[in-house]
Amino acid sequence: MKASNYPCAAESASPSSELAVLRINVTESYVVAEWSRRLGCTPGELRATAAAVGNVAADIEAHLRPARDAAQEQDALRAAFVDAHEQPVGTSIVRDG
Repeated sequence: MKASNYPCAAESASPSSELAVLRINVTESYVVAEWSRRLGCTPGELRATAAAVGNVAADIEAHLRPARDAAQEQDALRAAFVDAHEQPVGTSIVRDG
């Protein structure tokens, strides 16, 4: 079994397989805090996701990614909207293409 790059995660492998699976122990608050920071979610979101998809780190990350990507897209759109409206009067926005 190879070593994990992620502390605070348990690794398990079946005797017939050398593939390790990272699992997040959502009963330990320090583990939840660390993984929440790494995944960019709240501890509650992490626990709710683990309840929905299980405690495998890759599954939790895959489940959270669409929400995180959508939030980042909304932030970028909001920033672009604010920037466009903060330009001085009489200037125009030049678009490429």
